[in-house]
Amino acid sequence: MPPKATDAVDSSMSFPLLASVFHSIPIMVAVLDSDLRYIVVSQQYLDFIHSTSDKVLNKTVKEALPPPVYANAAPLLERALNGESISFEIELPTETDHKRFINIQYQPRLDTEGTQVGVVMSGIEITSLK
Repeated sequence: MPPKATDAVDSSMSFPLLASVFHSIPIMVAVLDSDLRYIVVSQQYLDFIHSTSDKVLNKTVKEALPPPVYANAAPLLERALNGESISFEIELPTETDHKRFINIQYQPRLDTEGTQVGVVMSGIEITSLK
């Protein structure tokens, strides 16, 4: 019988390996519960919002984000909480004339039975594609 992909990594090593990959890939990730409370965030996401895990984890999006950012995100997050997949681009303000662009997606987060239990946010910088 051929080995399974999961057999290649010792189970005691899988969480540290997964955490290492999660925090090193160039994608921002945040997992929110049904109250829009952060339960998992990647370092790239924290860098993007200029915050730290202690200021974000277990806080709601409204508590953790600056008011103008929250005001723009709230209607889209509500749509995602209602089962809609959302994809959009934003231009980031910079201190130079160089513009930066991010593609962001909000996806409904489902449990093993298919019931929505929150939202998964992901984002990637797309400046080089513009």
